[in-house]
Amino acid sequence: MQPHLPFGGTPAPQAGPGLSGPETQTALKAVERWAEGRFHPVREDKVLLLAPLGAPSAWPQARNALEGLGRLLPRPGLLAWCGVPVVLLSEAG
Repeated sequence: MQPHLPFGGTPAPQAGPGLSGPETQTALKAVERWAEGRFHPVREDKVLLLAPLGAPSAWPQARNALEGLGRLLPRPGLLAWCGVPVVLLSEAG
């Protein structure tokens, strides 16, 4: 049984090369500005979970906003889905 993804998201990719320190800071700042009033960003190790604010019935309206966030991130493919939208932040080591 496949889970229903309300945003039509994609599974998180396998961990690959991480972001550099400056790229991580750019991503964090972009998410912070973008998320205000729409999502609550929660840092968990090497990812940033984006919990939509409001009732789940309002989440479908956030889909367009998520597409906008993807364009603000320093690399394509950083926005993924893991129960909620996720921004991958693993740093190059």
